[in-house]
Amino acid sequence: MKTQIEYCGKCIKGYLYNGDIVTKCDCLKQFQDKVNLQSALMRAGIYDDAEFSISNIKGNVESISKIRKYIENIETTFNRKSHLYLVGPNGTQKSYTSKCIITECLKKNITCKFVIMNDLLSYLTDIYENGYNENIEKFYECDILVIDDAFDTKKVTIFKSGYQIPFLDAFLRKRMEQLGKNIIFTSNVFIDDINEEKFSRDIKNLLQRSILHRQGQLLFDTVYSSIEDSDILSMWN
Repeated sequence: MKTQIEYCGKCIKGYLYNGDIVTKCDCLKQFQDKVNLQSALMRAGIYDDAEFSISNIKGNVESISKIRKYIENIETTFNRKSHLYLVGPNGTQKSYTSKCIITECLKKNITCKFVIMNDLLSYLTDIYENGYNENIEKFYECDILVIDDAFDTKKVTIFKSGYQIPFLDAFLRKRMEQLGKNIIFTSNVFIDDINEEKFSRDIKNLLQRSILHRQGQLLFDTVYSSIEDSDILSMWN
């Protein structure tokens, strides 16, 4: 995302002068909006120097159509207990898409956080070992939480004892069921294929009933096609 303003040429350093009246030019307003959005993304835990736009995503038409509906209705129909699970191989824009969702939500003043599951486990363990972790409190408070690289045993370090899993179970259950606040997962692993020995059958069952059975698992594959608005049934009828 550019942080250097480019004036339009119709103004004087971003301001329009009409006698005694001085107003901001659209070029300055747009630049300030971009800067504010970039700051909001950093507060959400996203530090990429990129512009996140749904229009840049190519892939499964049905999944992207549902995501568009999700964003359009995030303040009403899908504002609570509407979890997404973006699944597919590496390189299919799952993480990028989740950041696009966060970007659009931030524009609507919806609070968001982004965390990698391996880091989340470290924060959760810190709570039970030291009594407090400010990150976890923010993950409970935000409206939308993205958990990236979820449930992949190649990307998430699980102790042989499974020590961290009850902490993860309690966290997910509280946020998803008690608080009813949305979580968006990205993963290379389908919900039905989650390793029960590593992550527990209880967590897998939670995701199956809260996401899979409500059509919230969205496929990301390597079949690219143009994204057109299409008649997709509303999610979770």
